Amino acid sequence: MSDNLEQHFFSKQAGFEAALGTFEERVETAFKDLKENQIIARIWNLDHTVWKAEPMEISNRLGWLDSPESMLDNIAEIEAFVEEIR
Repeated sequence: MSDNLEQHFFSKQAGFEAALGTFEERVETAFKDLKENQIIARIWNLDHTVWKAEPMEISNRLGWLDSPESMLDNIAEIEAFVEEIR
């Protein structure tokens, strides 16, 4: 992210305030469940049991977790595409 874009983003973020209203209790419960059941770590470990007992239905859908790393090899191609469409 360029420095100017990053500064712009964080300056806008500083003035942003969010409230959950009637959803606050449900969100807190969900976060508690995430922590207690180590859901985030399990997802990164490709643990299909987070969703279903059968591995095939879920395991083949978790490839997106590695997408940012796998795209590093394609940066030059992506940048060329960006320049082409500008």
